[in-house]
Amino acid sequence: MPLSAWAAGWRSLSNLIKPLEWKKPASHKGAVQAEDLYQIRSPVRDFIGRRHEISLLVKALRGGAIAGINGMGGIGKTELALSVAEKLRAEYSEAQLFLDMRGADAIPVDPADALAEFLRIFGRREEKLPEDVNGLSNLYQSRLSGKRVLILLDNVADRSQIKLLVPPRGCGLLITSRDILSLEGMKSVQLEQLTTEEARKLLTGISKRTPPDIARQICSLCGRLPLAIRAAGSLLNVTINLEPEDYVKQLSDERTRLKNIGVEGVDIGVEASFNLSYANLLPETARVFRELSVFPSSFDDKSEEVVCEDAGHAHLTNLVRRSLVLYDGETRRYRLHDLMRLFAGKRLAPPEGSMAAKRHSTFYAGVLRAANDFYIQGGQSLNSGLLQFDTEWSNIETGRAWAKKHIDTDKDAALLCSDYPCAGADLLGLRQSPLERIEWLESALVATRRMGNAAVEADHLRNIGLAYTDLGEHQKSLKFYKEALVVARREGDQYLIGDLLGALGRACCEAGRVRRALEYYDQWLGITRSLNHLPGQCRALRSLGSAYAELSEIARAIDLYQQSLLIAREIGNPREENATLSHLGDAHANLGEMRRAIEFYEQALDNARRIEDYTCEALMLNNLGDLYVDLGDVHRAIELYERRLDMSRRIADHTDECLGLIDLGDAYECLEEFDRAIELYEQALSLARRINDRQSEGQSLSGMGNVYADSDDLDRAADCYQQDLAIMRELGDRRSISASLNNLANVYAEMGESERAIGLYKEALALARKMEDRRRECETLSNMGNAYADMDRIDRAMKLLQQSISLARKIGNREGEYQALSDMGTIYVETGKYALARGCHERALKLAVELGDLRSQANSCYNLSLTFKEPDEQAKAISYAESAVELYTKIDSPGATRALEHLAQLRGQFE
Repeated sequence: MPLSAWAAGWRSLSNLIKPLEWKKPASHKGAVQAEDLYQIRSPVRDFIGRRHEISLLVKALRGGAIAGINGMGGIGKTELALSVAEKLRAEYSEAQLFLDMRGADAIPVDPADALAEFLRIFGRREEKLPEDVNGLSNLYQSRLSGKRVLILLDNVADRSQIKLLVPPRGCGLLITSRDILSLEGMKSVQLEQLTTEEARKLLTGISKRTPPDIARQICSLCGRLPLAIRAAGSLLNVTINLEPEDYVKQLSDERTRLKNIGVEGVDIGVEASFNLSYANLLPETARVFRELSVFPSSFDDKSEEVVCEDAGHAHLTNLVRRSLVLYDGETRRYRLHDLMRLFAGKRLAPPEGSMAAKRHSTFYAGVLRAANDFYIQGGQSLNSGLLQFDTEWSNIETGRAWAKKHIDTDKDAALLCSDYPCAGADLLGLRQSPLERIEWLESALVATRRMGNAAVEADHLRNIGLAYTDLGEHQKSLKFYKEALVVARREGDQYLIGDLLGALGRACCEAGRVRRALEYYDQWLGITRSLNHLPGQCRALRSLGSAYAELSEIARAIDLYQQSLLIAREIGNPREENATLSHLGDAHANLGEMRRAIEFYEQALDNARRIEDYTCEALMLNNLGDLYVDLGDVHRAIELYERRLDMSRRIADHTDECLGLIDLGDAYECLEEFDRAIELYEQALSLARRINDRQSEGQSLSGMGNVYADSDDLDRAADCYQQDLAIMRELGDRRSISASLNNLANVYAEMGESERAIGLYKEALALARKMEDRRRECETLSNMGNAYADMDRIDRAMKLLQQSISLARKIGNREGEYQALSDMGTIYVETGKYALARGCHERALKLAVELGDLRSQANSCYNLSLTFKEPDEQAKAISYAESAVELYTKIDSPGATRALEHLAQLRGQFE
């Protein structure tokens, strides 16, 4: 550039040079002024964090080198560079020069202008300089040769702007740029957001009245971007009538967040800072940038190519180089900073945005289907499916939400809305609560009916019914199954009719209407036989067996299971075979044939390993663990539960991992190792909250409540149960609500608040009856009976316990019958009616033996020893106490200590 052109721009360029902010070393001598040689100011006093980056850059620049800092606008590049320079003052004592290269401006600083200005600093202002840029560069190298000078070039546009400004060896060059630059020998730092704690410290340092928890929320909404945090903190500082809590609410609205962050206390606002980069984009690159705002979180290059119509993701690569898009080299995924996404979205015109969102929704319906297909293949593919599903979950949710929003105006959107639940039929159940599944399915049902697709309509109706079954809403589930059945019969789809009859049977079983369930299962079996549909016959026979098992007709159930097993093996379907083997194990466990049950579970376990069905493998390990708990071998159960937990982690099934931790906690609770149990429940609680699994969150709290109740910390137990109850009410899970009410009522009864307990029992009882959950009804009647006994209303207590026993016998609930008999016997002992108590405990012991439940057998023996009070009955009392000690010891139960003390007392009395 001609010198005259440089001279004309001198006055404006000189304004870019920063004033002196520290004293010139006494040893420096020269003709120029100190403010010309020491231009780099100190960083802001409240500079926070970046210790790792500072260390790397200082180390790189010692002895003379080139280092660069790149990152998006507002990320704090300049202040980091100033902090590094401050630490290098002693290293570069001859001069520290600063120049804003205005790389994001429409007209960046010309390299010739920059060279000329630096030459004037080391010469005389009136000196005549070379008129060509090469001459300026040569003189620049000569003037700086042998000197210890640090040059900070801020806001560099690109490599071409600074390649002639690289000083000779011995000098240091520190560069900041929004673009990723490459110079020979340069070490670069890519600047990321502040950490959560660094961001919080920055905000509370500016706005000291903001509480730490509110500060973290504000920082999160500001994307932990230093520029945004400084503006937000300054706004709070000067707007004294704006409460931090209210500011959080303002920032929560994405539509106005950038505006509400404001420009207080900063030279340039966040939106204006971003616009400096955006304004320099070529039209097609700018279009791609705007359309990237349809991605709610991270994405890969394949999805971007489709959604943004960016062949070979060329524009995406350009945006990464300009720090408008962030790239994670480990995951190979891209994302827009949260505030950058809002910035891009504001510039997305409706037609352009609608088409991009439609492509996004279409693409991610395909991603969901592919992940589901991988998952159902099992083996290593299962892991791939789960990983892909979890990685893309936010995109899947966003894609489906767009489809739902546009079902009235876009036929393609209606089709997508209907397709999303089908595409992820197997995976969605792992991550969605029943209420979330219902919401997806109900909107899919609306879309399907508008399209007139009867087959899909029936499928959606059935799946809604299944979700209501999971919630314990049996009447609603039956309603939807019957609606689906009407549609299927109208269409003449015999296969679907059979499946729906099976679903109706399952719902009736869940509701305690087992005889009605048998009718549906028989019809289902008849249809499968008429169609010669062997897989359907296999499932129908197994379902019939389950119904007969509910009626305690175990022999008949086993016969049906055996028929199902033969068909599964005939058609070579190992998954159906394993399901039937599991049911056979359950049936033999109900007969007290524990070793036979173990054989069936282990057969299924071996099969699952052979076909790499990790889900079945985890289930069988769990079943075996449960069985060993019933056998009293809790340590063996723990080993199995730990293997199940490892399996859940191996397949990245976080929901099952939560359940595995809870089961382990239950096992340690049995051993009265309460600290270990609480530790496991807390791990499950933390994981459940992280993955937003509200069901597991409630179960974790319930387990903790059980431990606190067992250790007589009733206040903490009540608190855990109350939290669990609140979650279950939020989820609308009536079955779990009923269980939570019982748990909380039990604690209040222990506290002596019997009236309060009875009120909760009555609510639980009404709920159980409304759901037709006969087992829960049995349990609640027994619990309520005990509460009335605590109030000395013995007649009322006995009436309720007798109702529980009668209902338990009617539905074949032997565990419920055992518990009610035990409770009745305990009340008789407390009221001195030992003969009646003995009769109850003898019947309970018989049931415990039939069930093969050693813990219950031990409890019954102990209770029986309490019923012999006459001198000539002491031998029987001692005999039962000895049996209790033997059984408790066999299962390694802490109850052995109590039984030994009681036995010693009895022997003392006898002597």
